[in-house]
Amino acid sequence: MTHPSILFRSARGGGERGSLLMAALFISLLLAGLSVGLLGEGLAARAGVVRTETSMRALEVAEVGLVRAELELASLLDPGADGAGTLSGAWAEGTFGVVVTANPLVAERFTAVATGTVGLSRRRVEVGLRRRSSGAFVEGLFSVDSLTFGGNSVSDAYDTRLGTTYAAQAVNTDAYGSYALSGGHLGSNTGFITLMGSSVTVRGDAVPGPGRSVFENGNPVVTGDTTAREVERNSPPTPLATFVAANALNQNGTWTVAGKAPTWNPVTKSLRGNAGSTLTLGAGTYFFSSLSLQGNATLRLTGDVKIYVTGSMDLSGGTLVNATGRPSAMQVFAHPYALPVGFAPTSTSVKVAGGNASAMAMYGPAAAFSLHGGSQFFGAAVARTIDVTGGVDFHYDKALDDLMLMGASRVERQHWRELDAPRR
Repeated sequence: MTHPSILFRSARGGGERGSLLMAALFISLLLAGLSVGLLGEGLAARAGVVRTETSMRALEVAEVGLVRAELELASLLDPGADGAGTLSGAWAEGTFGVVVTANPLVAERFTAVATGTVGLSRRRVEVGLRRRSSGAFVEGLFSVDSLTFGGNSVSDAYDTRLGTTYAAQAVNTDAYGSYALSGGHLGSNTGFITLMGSSVTVRGDAVPGPGRSVFENGNPVVTGDTTAREVERNSPPTPLATFVAANALNQNGTWTVAGKAPTWNPVTKSLRGNAGSTLTLGAGTYFFSSLSLQGNATLRLTGDVKIYVTGSMDLSGGTLVNATGRPSAMQVFAHPYALPVGFAPTSTSVKVAGGNASAMAMYGPAAAFSLHGGSQFFGAAVARTIDVTGGVDFHYDKALDDLMLMGASRVERQHWRELDAPRR
């Protein structure tokens, strides 16, 4: 017969083992639940990381599309025949599409909208762009240092590739009068731009040098951009070798004269048109240490002419008549080189009074350029300093965009913003 105490211990041992089993089972179920929960959280966190990474890659794909669009705009090439800058394509594991729209009021300004897609993630961004051509005459009046535009002067643009008569293109009007095209840009490479007068109107940009600004006296109007340029433009002087060649081989002395004969020194290569006379230059290359007009003399060009000046060119005492109607037909290059032999200029200057047929493209990054006289001037100028006074109607010829290219054009970003919340 079993002792009662043994039966009690046996019953108590069985109960304890049952309790332990129940506790172990509970703990196992708890740990299993925690494991499932942690696994779920881990999977969710991983999915979140994947979505974030995919969203970032979609943004990268959109940026790839923008860079390719900027390259198209800079080169003005359009392989897809859908408009320069507008394109679509694939990169890495995503696709992109870019649509570029030109600013209807400001030339060379664009808005690009790019969409990048990777999987279910999409990013859409907008970028403001400004194209900077590499041509010497991208801004109609461009100074290396300071530029002053005043005296009730106005600017606009036209295009002799569409016809040489400005009046035929001046069919647009605004609050300030009639004009042909916007794009009568002013620019400085390192200096400030000063606009003097309440009647000054710049139908285009006024772009000062990096870190500089536009000074306004009165209430001048600028219809375009006044943001300082990001980097300086390259405006090297015309090479000495080119001046030497022009000095050695030119058409000096082949001009014709109506009225009083000009004063001409073939040794110093100094030419002066005298009172009441008309001096006519045919097509060719001419070299002068100085060229001037006095007493309402007239300088008339009948063909494509290149004029090289090392000292001064002063046409303000007379009238310039470019009979071709094309500013590109009168190209003036000015620089203080010690030419001809025995002449050592300390500075070079070009002065023009303007007129109904005053048309030229002047390039002299080390020369001073002044324009005055209550008149019209067609073309462009690059000079060390530029001073426009006396009420000048300046008309930039956009055909000069393609003249004297100096390297690759570039595109600057003006703003960047995301149009939609990232789709994750």
